[in-house]
Amino acid sequence: PNNQRRLLIKRIIGIEGDMVKTLPPYPEPVVHVPKGHVWVEGDEPHHSDDSNRFGPVPLGLAESRLMLLVWPPHRIGPLPKPSSHLFERVIPANVGIRGVMESGIVNP
Repeated sequence: PNNQRRLLIKRIIGIEGDMVKTLPPYPEPVVHVPKGHVWVEGDEPHHSDDSNRFGPVPLGLAESRLMLLVWPPHRIGPLPKPSSHLFERVIPANVGIRGVMESGIVNP
């Protein structure tokens, strides 16, 4: 998000209020996504320029929604469903403290 001319295509895996278990190189093990921000990640978690490198992204920087792959030709078609591993590290904002503790993402 620090280069306005660079286009990044990432999945939004967390929205404001969610708690996300981060991956290296992010300095904190868990982040609470602040109001007006989203947490984005690429399909290759350890080889991606995403929120694990630069933190939560202001929602105002999200411009569009990817719905169809057109390149490379052998992948033309609807966007595949994300693998479940991306969302196993997210606690939605509407989950109470019990759900947070049971998730294992945050240790008591």
